Amino acid sequence: MVSYLVLAGVAFGLSLVLSWAIIRLAHHFNWLDYGQQKRPQDIHPQPTPRLAGAAVFLALAISLYLSQPVFFQSVLLIRIFIALLLVLVVGLVDDLFNLNPYLRLVTNTLAALIVVTAGIQIKYITNPFGGGVLNFTALGPSFLAPLISLIWLVWLTNVISWSKGVDGQYPGLVSLGLLAVGGLSLRFGTDPLSQATFLLALAASAAFTGLLFWNLQPQKIMPGYSAGSLGGFLLGVISMMAGAKLATLFIVMGVPLLDGIYAIFRRLKQGRSPVWGDDQHLHHLLLKRLHWSKRKVALFYWLVTFCLALIGLHLRSSQKMFTIALVTFLFISLILWLKHFFIILKPADRFSGLRT
Repeated sequence: MVSYLVLAGVAFGLSLVLSWAIIRLAHHFNWLDYGQQKRPQDIHPQPTPRLAGAAVFLALAISLYLSQPVFFQSVLLIRIFIALLLVLVVGLVDDLFNLNPYLRLVTNTLAALIVVTAGIQIKYITNPFGGGVLNFTALGPSFLAPLISLIWLVWLTNVISWSKGVDGQYPGLVSLGLLAVGGLSLRFGTDPLSQATFLLALAASAAFTGLLFWNLQPQKIMPGYSAGSLGGFLLGVISMMAGAKLATLFIVMGVPLLDGIYAIFRRLKQGRSPVWGDDQHLHHLLLKRLHWSKRKVALFYWLVTFCLALIGLHLRSSQKMFTIALVTFLFISLILWLKHFFIILKPADRFSGLRT
């Protein structure tokens, strides 16, 4: 228990200090994001640095090396960090120069391949419609499990990062998600991989909590694509390492995941590429329709994620599909209400009728 607290404390402290250092460097070299002057989905009014992924990655790696040096004796875990480093480098370049989203997608796929070819794959899941498991290695061709794992990782890397538009929103919900899903691995305490999974999740959660201190309104630094992609990638890797806890992760991170699915369908319906951003995410609607403050929106995301984590960790397999369906129904209802209810209540303008 003491070793866990030391690891979390070191990761949190390093992230706190490194985030401050990056803020100073970014302002000195003018590595700033100018918000709505460049992208309509951004809502920060003042030039603000991104590059937060560097602080999270360094805090994660250094804290594990200092407090758990045996962690890096595993070839499997070293390959995970090589993949994380690739995700980080691409994210930092995007934070500075705004890469083409398709290039980011290709590099995310390469990072996911490093993990999948190392053996971290979704080989089976609990059968949601009955007892037993669905074994993907036996149900289809040999490439089925790696392909599903690859899609899962790349999808999470990008979709989770879309819920970072409000001060404090992203680090808080990712920190909770990492801790919840990583905690599941402790149920298999005798398995060395389960211990490594929890250590990775705990250190990453603490590192994102350190970032949260500087990202709270008024934010001094934004997660950017570097921290955004790192959070999604880590959630995907940890969910697979914890025993393919895909349904649990979907429940815990229900709001950002469903918001991402909704964004993809919305953009495709509009004839647009799903990888290009817009200002129609749930947090945008809460700001514009309900006139919530940024702090209230961030608190909403944290509380919902916390409640879903408590629910998801105590569900039997047979209850998870029902819970996912219920969360999906509630999310769709909220979106429809936000998008259409206020239009109905809006008074007609003077030229809304037929003109003569």
